Amino acid sequence: MARLLLITVCSLLLPVLSQAQNLSWRQHVKLADKLAQQRNYANAADHYEKAWRAKPENLELIYKAGENYAMVRDFKRAADAYSKIKKENETFDQVGFKYAKSLKQTGQYDSAIREFIFFINAYQGDDKYVLSEVIQQEIKGCEMAIQQKEVLAEQGVVVDHLSENVNSLESEFAPIAYSDDLLYFSSLKLGKAKIFRSQLIEGKWAQSNVSRGFNTFKDSNFCNGSFSTDNKRFYFTICDEENAPVGLTARCEIYVSSWAEGDNQWTEPVLLSKEINMDVCTNTHPFAVIDGEKEILYFASNRKGGKGGMDIWFVERWTVGSNTEFGLPRNAGPIVNTIGDEITPFYDVNQSSLYFSSNGHINIGGYDIIQVTGKGAEFSAPTNLGMPINSPADDNYYVHLYEGAQGFFVSNRMFGMDKVSTTQEDIFSFNVPIQRMMVKGQIYDLSSELPLENVEVALYEIQENQDARLWVSNNVDNGNYSFQVFANKNYEIRLEKDKYRVKTMAFQTNEGDKSIYDINLFMEQLPNNNPIGVASTDDIIDVPEATPETVVEQTVVNQPESSNIPSAYDYTVQEEQVVENLAETSETLNSYDATESFVSKGQSYETTETYETPTINTAPVSESVITYTEPDTYTPPTNTYTAPPVTESYTTTTSNYNSLPAVIRSSDPDLANYPLTSNDYNRVDNPRPTSKADAPSGDYYKIQLIAVTAYNPSHRRYRPVKGLGRIETEYFAGKDVVRVLLSNFFSEDEAWDMLQTVQDRGFEGAYIVKYNSGNRVRRIRD
Repeated sequence: MARLLLITVCSLLLPVLSQAQNLSWRQHVKLADKLAQQRNYANAADHYEKAWRAKPENLELIYKAGENYAMVRDFKRAADAYSKIKKENETFDQVGFKYAKSLKQTGQYDSAIREFIFFINAYQGDDKYVLSEVIQQEIKGCEMAIQQKEVLAEQGVVVDHLSENVNSLESEFAPIAYSDDLLYFSSLKLGKAKIFRSQLIEGKWAQSNVSRGFNTFKDSNFCNGSFSTDNKRFYFTICDEENAPVGLTARCEIYVSSWAEGDNQWTEPVLLSKEINMDVCTNTHPFAVIDGEKEILYFASNRKGGKGGMDIWFVERWTVGSNTEFGLPRNAGPIVNTIGDEITPFYDVNQSSLYFSSNGHINIGGYDIIQVTGKGAEFSAPTNLGMPINSPADDNYYVHLYEGAQGFFVSNRMFGMDKVSTTQEDIFSFNVPIQRMMVKGQIYDLSSELPLENVEVALYEIQENQDARLWVSNNVDNGNYSFQVFANKNYEIRLEKDKYRVKTMAFQTNEGDKSIYDINLFMEQLPNNNPIGVASTDDIIDVPEATPETVVEQTVVNQPESSNIPSAYDYTVQEEQVVENLAETSETLNSYDATESFVSKGQSYETTETYETPTINTAPVSESVITYTEPDTYTPPTNTYTAPPVTESYTTTTSNYNSLPAVIRSSDPDLANYPLTSNDYNRVDNPRPTSKADAPSGDYYKIQLIAVTAYNPSHRRYRPVKGLGRIETEYFAGKDVVRVLLSNFFSEDEAWDMLQTVQDRGFEGAYIVKYNSGNRVRRIRD
């Protein structure tokens, strides 16, 4: 388990041997084994790597180096180590997955997506089905991060790293926002975890000191504190390293100390009941609130009866009378808890919102901070707080003041020159200068008016040019949804559920109008004899002048339950044939031919797809087809990077196919477990033209898929390669064509590996092109 689950118990570094550079590979291994046993993982990793460099045929050494780098969350070095053995999954347990995960946690999202797909396509373990679902979650998180990075500046959230008066070279964690100018927190800078205190004076945090009020346990790890709402009770944990449960660094128990008015001091701590501090598990991260006549204590535990790993639990007690005993712990439920880990709860009574960190929900890093609305075990669908609160690293211990406008969280992210390593946690502050709002509601069946379960709910921001940017996508289990939104924005909510019509609803947020938008939504079942999914876009909330984007969807034919599906390609072709036959025989089916012409290596092609539209269009579609052969070396004209012609794009819905288990989608070993990603079939994917301003510096590579006269991003030919990387376009004004490319690759070997996959998935004429700082250099040949 990562250190943030409990307390970060740092191992003392052994003195570096003066003759370390002269050790044999066997001596490096012996020293590394000893260091790892003493939990000195960073130095152990270094010696395993040195042993491997001296003995490169011994791949177990570089694997152990990667494992130890990962233990201290040095994911950059872990990724480098895993990359040497990423295809050796039969020898080293899921090493390809670990490599992809390490790339994700260093923010290399495009590369991480590719490696997740490479891994699951090659993986043959018995748990492949379950792992396919996990990987689809990981890919969705990568895609969400890519989207958010493009609009990060617009969110207006200011994140700051607290000064060295608070943060040290060791880990600081568990901030307690006692008031706007007084901060308590836990730190390991004295070797053992202690609770420190710092005062905000003239806008700067003063030098922190151990809090004098909590000095009882001098030789214990005393940390993870939380004051009750009335500040009369203080909850905290004491952690024992020697009796740690399997997989954890320590076993923690929750204590409470009460404020004695007459004595003007805190009482001796009392261990909470055995029902809370259950044996043979860890119980930590207490957070207490008073709600009405009850005090509710939230905490994290890996006890039996949970959903998996660490879960959020809660207990209640009456605040009236003399009853000071809590009842039995209850699990916060499946909306909050997953098969992964959920930790560091924080509850805001005014917002009725629970904040926690999770590595089991869709996330953009390792642990992300998540928000749900409700209480007890009844909550709305989870919302990821997004960047910049969350990052590729681990983010946790969220607390706020003033209804979320200001607060603190803990992260091991790098932060300029203030923090150059991911191996320890620091405390960060955040400030939200713009107005945040919330949209929430219930999703019902239109006919029965009963709440719907298992609905995919996505929130898009509709920009001035009508492009839709995905903010967050969730699966709603109980019909309740909620999203954080910003003032003066146009949004669209999109609902998808198997056997229901796609539902879209546009709304606008007006500053000062309201802080919460309550919007209940209704979904209509598809008729049994009409499997065509049509989006409903007739709802506009609060803003008569707002115009929702028209959604045009591909006709989808229900797949018979007993049908044999030979391959992903075969199913797509069959689907197209059926649609075309319907269009030819039915006078009532409205159709529109979306034609894309393209050129490749001196040959010309033309393909047509049929889409359903709300109006009849009988006019024939014709486009000029040109023949063009690209040279091997390019001298880009000055206007190479101007925008391509505007073309229509379509949102396609294939919920029946998308719901098939990953392992039975195809018998083709290269396609059978190709994970469908959130932008494959259910949103407009309109890549922006390549811009020199956005280009990486130095050499890198792209794969040119095709050159077309009019780019249609929803054409079915692109589906098998979506998720392999970012699809970009370049308008070549000299020949009036649009190049469609897969980017970016930062080594030629990586590009060659991907080229084979791209060619196997239908782009037989694809090839590699070298770039330098935004300039197209030349084609790479065998």
